Amino acid sequence: MDGGSCARSSLAYVFLILCLATSVLKAQSGEANQQEGIQNAQGGHVDSRMDFWEYADDEFLVRYAKAVAFHTFTNRLHDEGNGTFSFNVVPWTEDLFAVACPTASINLCPSVRFFGQPIADPWNGSSAFLVGEDLVLVAKHTFGGNNGDPVAICASGRAFIFDHFQYAIRASYPGSNGVVIFPAENVFFCAEAVTWEPSPGVINDWVLVRLDRPVPEKRIPFRIRRQGVAEPGAPASLLGFPDRLPLKLERSAIESAVSGGTVRVPAFVRVGNSGGVIVNEITGKAEGLVRSGPTYLECDEENDCRADPEFTRVASALSFATAKEGVPPVGMQVSPIGPIEHHGPPGGPFTNGEPQIVMGFTYQIDVPLPEPGFLPSRTVDFTVTPDANGLVGVRYPGRGALQTGPISGTLEPGDVRGVVAGLMTPVLNLSAGAYDADIHFFDGAYRASDFRRHRILVGVEGFDVDPDERFAGDGPGAQPDEEKFYSITNKYTVSQQVRVSASDSWIRVDDGPGPVTYNIDPNIILPANGSSGLVPNQPVAWTKLSLDATGLSDGVHVGTVEFVSMFDGQPSPAPVFREVRIDVGRRFFGLPNAPLVIKGLDPVLVPIELPEFLLEVVDLDVALNIEYQDGDVNGLVLGLVSPEGTSITLHEDRLDPGDVLDTVYDDDTNPPYRRNRLADFNGEKAAGTWNLVFDANGGTKGRFELRDFTLRFILAPPGGNS
Repeated sequence: MDGGSCARSSLAYVFLILCLATSVLKAQSGEANQQEGIQNAQGGHVDSRMDFWEYADDEFLVRYAKAVAFHTFTNRLHDEGNGTFSFNVVPWTEDLFAVACPTASINLCPSVRFFGQPIADPWNGSSAFLVGEDLVLVAKHTFGGNNGDPVAICASGRAFIFDHFQYAIRASYPGSNGVVIFPAENVFFCAEAVTWEPSPGVINDWVLVRLDRPVPEKRIPFRIRRQGVAEPGAPASLLGFPDRLPLKLERSAIESAVSGGTVRVPAFVRVGNSGGVIVNEITGKAEGLVRSGPTYLECDEENDCRADPEFTRVASALSFATAKEGVPPVGMQVSPIGPIEHHGPPGGPFTNGEPQIVMGFTYQIDVPLPEPGFLPSRTVDFTVTPDANGLVGVRYPGRGALQTGPISGTLEPGDVRGVVAGLMTPVLNLSAGAYDADIHFFDGAYRASDFRRHRILVGVEGFDVDPDERFAGDGPGAQPDEEKFYSITNKYTVSQQVRVSASDSWIRVDDGPGPVTYNIDPNIILPANGSSGLVPNQPVAWTKLSLDATGLSDGVHVGTVEFVSMFDGQPSPAPVFREVRIDVGRRFFGLPNAPLVIKGLDPVLVPIELPEFLLEVVDLDVALNIEYQDGDVNGLVLGLVSPEGTSITLHEDRLDPGDVLDTVYDDDTNPPYRRNRLADFNGEKAAGTWNLVFDANGGTKGRFELRDFTLRFILAPPGGNS
C-alpha cells in the first residue's frame, strides 16, 4: 500500500477503499434510489434486482444467495497473509459492453441502478453455484468459449468466492482503485474440472468443477431439476453477478421451460450473470444455469450517457438436460413428480385417470448412495406433512390407516422408503368444484422443501381444444370454402356442455352465427356389468369455423372464438379462446418450398418471385416464422431487398436454440428493426424478385428452419391509389 497512509481492515465481508479522497463520487439523481432502495422504472419495466441488505431477513433467499459464488481468475486475488483475500475494484460508472451509439460515450447515466457500486478490475468474473458438498456448476463459455479446454483453464487457476454481497445501502466510491476483502473460509479454488459436455452448443454450456475442499454445512447445495419442466408462472429467483457487481437477486416467475432445452424468466441479465442460477421458489430446486440475456444499455443521446434499457427483459437459461448426468443427486429425492388428479362426481367414486379406483398412491423417498469420487450425502431427517384440510392423508405402507398429521423418520444414504397418500372420507361430502391438497416433504439436512399436489375435481368440467393455433383467412378476402375444424375433448369423468361463440358476425360456427352448445359424454364411464373397474372412453365433439368476408372493409380484421363449459347453465370462469384473423384486400405471396432449412453463416438469399404486372406497392407487411434449431451464433440479422434494390433491416437480435421468431412486421403495429420502415417500398413496382437476406451474425455454425416467409401487399396501378 502506497505511503502507509491507508490502513487495510481484515474484517470479514467489509469493503475497504484505498486512500479515501475528500470528495465522494455521488450519483446525483440515482443516489436517492440507492439510499432508499427504490426500484427504478426503465422503459415501462422495473429493475427489481436486489442487493443482500434488501432481503437479509428472508431465510430462503439468503440460503440461495449463500450458495452462489463469484467465479474469477486466481491471479486476480491477493493473499493478504492474515487469513483474508482481496481483489481490486473500481466504481461502476462505465458500460464496457456497449453497443454502438451515435456518440461514442460509454459513461453511465447517474440514474442507472447500482451506479457507483464496486466492480472487479480489470474485467473478470462470472457466476457459479453450489450443487454438491464440493461441486459447483459453471457456464462453459466462461472458460474460453464452447471449444475451451476446461481442464487446462482450471489448471491455470480459477477461484470461487462466496458472500460477495453489497451490505450497505449507499454505494458511493472515490475515483481511485479500491479493494474488496473476504475471509479465506469464503474463498475456494478449482481442484479439477470433473465433467462437461464436450459437444459445442447452447444446451451443453456447462462444466462441473470440484473445489479444493468441501464447503461448510452452512451452505446448502442446490438440488437440480432432473425430470419434467417447471410450470409457467411458478415463482422463481435469478442470482448472479451482472457487470461483475456484487451479487444481485431478482424475483420473477418462470415464463416458459422446454424439456431438454431453454428456461426463460423475465429478468435483467448482463455480462457476468453467465453461470448464475434460476431457482424455483416453490420447490427450492435449480431450474437452469443462466447463459444469456440483454448485454447492453440504451443510448441517452441528449445527455451523452448510457441509460436504463427499454427492451423487454428476458433471461435464458439451459435446463439440466445433459448436466444432470454428471451432477450427483444430493439430499432426499421424491418420485414421481407432477400433480395427481382425482376425478369424479359428488360422492365419488374418484379416479386418477387410470382404469381403476385409486385407494392410495405411493411416493418413493430415498437418499442416493455416494457415487465413486464424490463426497457422500448427509444423513437426512425428514418430515412428510399432508394438507391442512384433511382431504389427503399419509402413512407408511402396511402401517395402519391414513392419518392427517405429519410422519417423520431418518434416511441414511442408500435408504429407500415408501409413503402412501390417499383421499380421506371428507372428500365424499365435497360439493362440486376443484380442490387442491398439497403434501410437503421436508429434508432437514439440506433444509430443502418439496411438495406434491393432489387435485380433487368434483363434478368439474374440463376439456381440451385442438389444435392450439389461430384460424387465419388470407386475402384477397377469405374465400367461402375456407374452414377449420377444432376438436373438443372431455377430460373428466362427468358429462358436460361446452358452448362455442364468436365475437364477430363474419366468423361462422357450424355455418351459422352461433353460439352452438355441445353435449359431451364423460371420458371414463362405469361399465354396464357393475364391476368396480372403470373403462376409459374418448368422447369428442367437433366444431367447424368458417369466414365470410361479405361487406368487410379492406384491412386486417381480428376476432375470437370462445369455448366455455356451462355448469348448471352458468359459464365457467375459465374459457378457452382461439384467435381468428381475416385480411381483406391484400395479395399474399409466400415461400413456395416452405419449410426451408438454412445452414451456415454466410448471408443466404431466400427469393420470392412476383409475376409481371404493372402494379405499385401501396402497403407491405411481412410475415416470418423462423426456428433456431441448433448451433452457436451471436445473433440473427434479417433484411428484405426489393426488385429495385431498396433494402431494410427487419430483425437484428440474439436467439437461443429452441427460440421461434413468429411475427408480422407492420409499420403501424410492429415496425421493423430500429429506424427502418416498410413504407420505403411504397411506390415501387412489385414485379420481380424479392429477397429475404438471412445472416447468422458470427459463431461456429447454425441451423435454422424458415417455416413462413410471406409478402402481404396492397397494390394499385401506377399513379393510382388504394
